[in-house]
Amino acid sequence: MPGMGDGINIHNPFVADAFYRSLQRHGLVALVIAVGIAAWLAWRSGESNVVAMESRSRQTLRYGFGLLWILDGLLQMQSAMPLGLATNLLTEARDATPTWMQGPVNASITLWNEHPVGMATVAVLIELGIGILMLSRRTSAWAARVSLIWVLMVWVASGYGGLFSPESSFFFGWPGSPVYYFFAGLVLRRREAYFPRRFSSRAGRWLAGSFFLGAIVQLRPGTGAWQSGSDNAFWQMAQEMSDMPQPEWIRQIVRGVGEAAKTLGPTWNVAMVVLLCVVGALIARSTEKTRTRALVVTIAVCTVIWVGFQDMGLFGGLSTDPNSMPTLIALALAWWVARIELTKPAASSHEPTSMRRAMSRSVTAVGIAVTTTGIFAMASTALGPVETTLQVAANGEGTHVVTPAPGFDLRDQHGQRVVVPSPEHRIVVLTFLDPVCYEECSTIGHQLAGLLRAYDSSTPLDVVAVAANTVDHRPDQVAHFLRINGFDRIAHFYFASGSTRALQAVYANYGVAVQPGGEDGMSIHTNVVYVIDGDGQLRYVMTDTPAPGQAGVSSATAVLRGVVDTLLHEK
Repeated sequence: MPGMGDGINIHNPFVADAFYRSLQRHGLVALVIAVGIAAWLAWRSGESNVVAMESRSRQTLRYGFGLLWILDGLLQMQSAMPLGLATNLLTEARDATPTWMQGPVNASITLWNEHPVGMATVAVLIELGIGILMLSRRTSAWAARVSLIWVLMVWVASGYGGLFSPESSFFFGWPGSPVYYFFAGLVLRRREAYFPRRFSSRAGRWLAGSFFLGAIVQLRPGTGAWQSGSDNAFWQMAQEMSDMPQPEWIRQIVRGVGEAAKTLGPTWNVAMVVLLCVVGALIARSTEKTRTRALVVTIAVCTVIWVGFQDMGLFGGLSTDPNSMPTLIALALAWWVARIELTKPAASSHEPTSMRRAMSRSVTAVGIAVTTTGIFAMASTALGPVETTLQVAANGEGTHVVTPAPGFDLRDQHGQRVVVPSPEHRIVVLTFLDPVCYEECSTIGHQLAGLLRAYDSSTPLDVVAVAANTVDHRPDQVAHFLRINGFDRIAHFYFASGSTRALQAVYANYGVAVQPGGEDGMSIHTNVVYVIDGDGQLRYVMTDTPAPGQAGVSSATAVLRGVVDTLLHEK
């Protein structure tokens, strides 16, 4: 009944099972591809064994970010990702984004929610693939290029990494980890000559600039960081994060940081600004003697922020990456190695052992296979039909039956007779809508309108909505409902009504509960859709508390279209 649903459980076992089965299928495809690529690389392996030496700084950078990409891919495997990422994380990010910039974010939310299992699978494959490719030197430049595209997509979909949120804070992840993944991708696609001199210079600026800009952002008024007591932003974030399931010792650290901020208020925020400025200055002014000190302080501060302020970014079941601090640590380590390399040049070439060559071929093959599988999966998912996942998650699977449909004879919005079952042997999709409802009934109507649009006018298909209100079911009220929702322009969409006694007889025959007492005169009634075949047999019953958004509409339409297609093929 309207307003009585509990919403979608993001840990829905049906969806989780579908997700893991999808990962298994795609994993098997990737394995077959990897075996083929590995065999081909082994066949070519005798052509050249001498490989130019890679600088230690580049190696450190690609290992660091490669492992982070793999961790991100593993985090994407959490069972809540298909249903939770868009409806929870992306929606929150969108709401913190200026209205004029929300269009691409909304499109991303809709795309994900229309293909939750498919897109969650794609995210796992591509992020694992990028990480594995980065671990292989021969493919790291290509991994960097793919990562740039993927990072831009993630950055936009996640509300631009919170970059434009008025409540953003370096301590809570600003400017977003995608910024550092993007920098790493830009650098790793460069030739070896870029390392270590140019890299050390640019990485130092990025690091120092991040801390200085973080301090400036922290100085802004109106973010809550200058408040004392329960209004303090640090305290509020600590409360939110500590409520997540996590090890107790981490929970206590997070709460301790929040308590300190709550007590000290402005003094705490001044200390945080000074801390960021000190780290930035240590990096910017580091010399051969002080570079190690700068590294140690940077890692220490980043670790404290990561654990105490960001709760490590790993808990809650919807963590897509370990937040921004690990990326800063990986970048700082590579910068430090580059500074050392400036005074200790590496040799120009080396000949790898047979074991190292075999390991390199294996990593390369797996990385190419997983990434390629992910790219093809993304294309097929985005261009493929809408998944039924949201509808099934919200309402469970419908019931297939074969039983005579109860008949009725009412009048539609034009005063014409509506007879069910259809005397013309047409398929009838039947539901019950309140003419004065502006909530779930409108959404169900759009589901059925979308079903009609999926077929041409020659298809023997009608949608019949019976007025689900014992008080307000006059013709003018029916016409108003159809007009404001645009259903009056859709052929074969009939809104049937009649006397209260006639309507109550239909309710009873179809087991639909209708009672007054809803908001603004709306009734409280059962949300259900029936599909009746051309022979007058009731063939399918679908409970229909609408899932949220346009994706929820599309998902329900997809379920009904599958049923109608089956009946059409039977004819």
